[in-house]
Amino acid sequence: MSALSTRMYLDVGAVRIQQYLSRTPDLRARRAASAALVTITRIDAKDPLITGRAEVNEEAGQADGVLNLVLINDPAQPYDAARAERHAEALAREVLRRLREELPGAEFRAGWAEASDYPSAYRMIDAKHRAGTGLESLPAVPEFPLAVPCRVCHAASSTGKASTGDTELPDACADCTRRYSPRARKGGRTQEEKLLAAVQQKVDRTLEQVPDLTALTFPRGAEAGNGGLTQIATVHIDGNAFGMFFEQLAAHGAASGPRARKLVDKGTISRALNEHTSTALTDAACAVVREDDTRMVVVPHLVGGDDVLVSLPADRAWPFVLHYLARFNALVEQTRGEVTGFIKKLPDLSASAGIAFSHPTHPFHLLVEAAEQRLRRAKQEVAGAEASVDFVDLTADGSHGGDFPALRLEHLVDLRTQLDALAALAGSRRAGWESALRSAEAAGNTAAALDVLLRDAERLDCREVVQPFLSIAGGVGPAIELRQALRIARWWS
Repeated sequence: MSALSTRMYLDVGAVRIQQYLSRTPDLRARRAASAALVTITRIDAKDPLITGRAEVNEEAGQADGVLNLVLINDPAQPYDAARAERHAEALAREVLRRLREELPGAEFRAGWAEASDYPSAYRMIDAKHRAGTGLESLPAVPEFPLAVPCRVCHAASSTGKASTGDTELPDACADCTRRYSPRARKGGRTQEEKLLAAVQQKVDRTLEQVPDLTALTFPRGAEAGNGGLTQIATVHIDGNAFGMFFEQLAAHGAASGPRARKLVDKGTISRALNEHTSTALTDAACAVVREDDTRMVVVPHLVGGDDVLVSLPADRAWPFVLHYLARFNALVEQTRGEVTGFIKKLPDLSASAGIAFSHPTHPFHLLVEAAEQRLRRAKQEVAGAEASVDFVDLTADGSHGGDFPALRLEHLVDLRTQLDALAALAGSRRAGWESALRSAEAAGNTAAALDVLLRDAERLDCREVVQPFLSIAGGVGPAIELRQALRIARWWS
């Protein structure tokens, strides 16, 4: 690799962001932390920290909590790889010190690599992190065990008082004090504000932010005496096969001619894939906005790369997830198709989702953990090769969830009409069937229970609604079993 084509790329950013955002109990503090992550990782080109030393890496796109830089080569000196390495490490340490001062409770890491393009550099930086050779910056460990603990997050020692809005100011750690400060409230534009603006532009009316997650519940149906909607859903979405895709993208060019290298603009591809996340999120959020909504019903906690974490009303989670995955998959496959003529055997790109249904007062860090667990199960079901979904209802089943397999997106789409019909049945009827099937499975007499259920369905003239979820001719089981379909229908809209 010639010195003229070599650049030193530097990535510095937060890790385990979901856990960091969820360490405080209320949405106000999480918004402040989200805004701070955006602010501290969006650096001005004239910032003294990087002036004359580095510039923003435009190839990387934008992701919450990540600062992407590329060092400036001094044209007056011959390129020296060892010197570039020293400069990158020195700058990384300075950036980490700044980030630590701004967000005392977050975890950060930095990595750098020489390459001709960012996808190639990213692959090398990721390999360094996996090998444990990158720089890490961890929150300070409490040195005095008798110190007053933070009364907000309970994860660190108190260093002052936090203005949480209560009459009494609680003892708080440095990070929580920062989250509740006026400075944090005047921080950068969060993903929530960006999404709100994008959705309002498309639906052409004014929507307000929700004050807290309980505001995502609605009195819909209360007039019928059923108490309305009391549940929310926390959804975690992540891309499939992106690591393998970027590895092959980065490897392209070493054995190719200059024309092929020029035709495959890796920086443009990287930015496009990053932008598809925001596009799919906006479209899915618009798809679940209803005419009588006065508030924004999708609250994004994190949007970074192909990673999304949101909360929304429980009865809109399935439409949101299906719309997001379909839109995202179409966009990334279009971008993939633009380079398959130059790079062979690129993996199919898609995304998977984990959903945790719960009461809005359920501890947020547990919601994040449950959604992450379901996302992992969804990916394992298909080995990351296609879009998939898994879910859990924490109120009904607890954190262990049911014993159902994760779902393939194609099966949900194929059976969408049948699930619509199943969801249209009376909730008490579905709940009775589900309870009977669960008891029958535990007792080992599922066949008898199904026979009773089918007679009941036939009496109600809805046998054709449940039939698609029963075993079909030839002994082949359905894509979605009936008891799982009944569980899906609980929040299917």
